[in-house]
Amino acid sequence: MKKKVIFLVIGLIIFATVGIAGCTSKSTSTTSVSTPALTTSVSTPAPTTSVSTPAPTLKPDKTTMGERNAAKKALEYLRFTSFSRDGLIDQLEFEGFTRQEAEYGVDQSGANWNEQAALKAKEYLKFTSFSRSGLIDQLEFEGFTSQQAEYGVDQSGANWNEQAALKAKEYLKFTSFSRSGLIDQLEFEGFTSQQAEYGVQAVGY
Repeated sequence: MKKKVIFLVIGLIIFATVGIAGCTSKSTSTTSVSTPALTTSVSTPAPTTSVSTPAPTLKPDKTTMGERNAAKKALEYLRFTSFSRDGLIDQLEFEGFTRQEAEYGVDQSGANWNEQAALKAKEYLKFTSFSRSGLIDQLEFEGFTSQQAEYGVDQSGANWNEQAALKAKEYLKFTSFSRSGLIDQLEFEGFTSQQAEYGVQAVGY
């Protein structure tokens, strides 16, 4: 009986020892996890191609001294009074410049010929009286185109009834007229019948 008890105790001890050893081996076991290495992508910039721009070449000045002086002379005249393009060319030729030099000088002046026509119309109206058509004819005689002349006259601000009255006074200072004769003369100057009638009445006829 004692031997059975002893064997039983020994068996329990052995069983307990084996169980403890098994638990210990399980708790000490480790699991290895492989972590992938981080990769860094580096972008390589595309190679740049340098384009060489050729330096601009300056064109040689081919204008003659005569052309440059004609341009200066044209500006001097335009500071003094108004001109049409043709009138200014003629003036420069009268100064001794060649046709080519005169045309170059006038074209370099930067003049606005419509504005020049308007200035010329005002200059004439300061000097004497005109009908609308008579002033247009005068500007065309100065070398302005029909379009420029009409523009200039329309920009003058003239009152054509008053211009007819002024013209009637001018004629009566020069010589005597009958009423109908003065009306005819004003109409010959380009005034309308209504403007001529107004002008004659304005002088007391």
